[in-house]
Amino acid sequence: MDHGPSPGFSEGDGGAPARPKLTRVNFNILAALQRRHLLPERPASSRPSHNPGDGLQDDLHGFTTLEEDGEESPDDGFPNWPVNKGNTRTPQALPPQKCSLRNARRKGKKRFLREHQGLGNDETNPPVYIEHKITSWTSKKHSNLKMMTVYADFACLRATKGAYWGIDRPALKSAKPMRELRKRLDLVNWQGRDAEWFIDVNDNIVVVLAGRPSGPASDWDDVHKKVVEAMSEVRQVIRSSSNRRGNYKSVSVGLSHGGGQTEPAMLAVQPGPISEAVNTLLQNRQVHRMVRYAGNAMGLHAPNMHEEYRNTFKRYFDLDPYRFRQVLPSVYPAFTFNLGPRTVTVEHYDSRNKANGWIAVTALGDFNPDKGGHLILRELGLLVRFPPGSTILFPSAVIRHGNAPIQKGEFRMSITSYAAGALFQYADYGFSLKKRAKWENPELYARMKEMQEGAWERALKIYSKYDEVLQDRARVFGTKA
Repeated sequence: MDHGPSPGFSEGDGGAPARPKLTRVNFNILAALQRRHLLPERPASSRPSHNPGDGLQDDLHGFTTLEEDGEESPDDGFPNWPVNKGNTRTPQALPPQKCSLRNARRKGKKRFLREHQGLGNDETNPPVYIEHKITSWTSKKHSNLKMMTVYADFACLRATKGAYWGIDRPALKSAKPMRELRKRLDLVNWQGRDAEWFIDVNDNIVVVLAGRPSGPASDWDDVHKKVVEAMSEVRQVIRSSSNRRGNYKSVSVGLSHGGGQTEPAMLAVQPGPISEAVNTLLQNRQVHRMVRYAGNAMGLHAPNMHEEYRNTFKRYFDLDPYRFRQVLPSVYPAFTFNLGPRTVTVEHYDSRNKANGWIAVTALGDFNPDKGGHLILRELGLLVRFPPGSTILFPSAVIRHGNAPIQKGEFRMSITSYAAGALFQYADYGFSLKKRAKWENPELYARMKEMQEGAWERALKIYSKYDEVLQDRARVFGTKA
């Protein structure tokens, strides 16, 4: 049987194999990667144009609303993605890699894991960008919330020159006991259901206790229980519990940038049972509801921030919907599932997150919120009661935060939605690295360098003032103020 010319050889006259090309490639490694990561070929009609200017006009379609009274849309337009079940697809030919054996192991495998994770790559069910809308009824219901003034000026907090991310600062080595925390911080006895605002000295909404969907028909307790069960199944297949934030297991998914990456890529998940378990978790409808509520909470309390996130990541999606896809129906591009069993983070800064952006943290598990699991906001001097099933949004890159320890025999998990600041910088520089844009687009580079002056002060304008949030919602979502 004729299999064609062998890799690394060129055909001479009469079809006879010619002298082999001198490319230092270990084909055993590439073949092994090919067997373990089998992907379908993209249909020609669905390949993107790779024009960064495409898709800047966002038509709002397929809206889902913030869940209230336990009601859930029967079809939110989110595709049911297939689980990667291993060697069930036609292998694709891999191009020769001009790299050494060591680089093939180190770079080739990581690149394959990042770019070809198998989440949503299905030619019969192409990716769809899910957008969100805040209804007028929901906007009016959340117009007059309980407010608490924190005597902090965010202009004094530290960020990088371009205000894309925070300053790198070390985390604490261990969690502080509850007794010591109550002596140094003001306790906020939040019940975890109704939303509350924290207002700074400039009347900006800087932290939101978003709570949970309320109403007599709410089934949020059942949603919470099913999400905990789904995350517990993933924890069973993960062996290592090493984590720089604490002693617990975790897994991250979605689009990110940083840590030496030359371009944004999907976060890699270890192939095999872990990848299959994570795929199953990402298809869980209750997980969709929980992260959708957290993402819509941003739009409800910080419409300007929601607009910036939506426009930025819609541009990524229009650039390549397969490579920069949504893994969950939320305005956030990345998520970390902290699987426990005792998720208690030491005080730290998420310095690589967007400096003025909020992360959304949803607490899960079975623990006594009166005795532990509180959220520490060190710069604000607050210790916030954080019951399971509730969500809080705050800027994690500039505020040192962590958790109070929980009691023995209890377990705690959490879901964190976030966005890396480097993703916004990469898009602002014409979908290119900053150092590369210096010679690729000198005019853009010079203009961005001029804007670095006063960037943090301008970045703070993304927060809505408590007496202007209705007008901001009306402008972004078209709701009646």
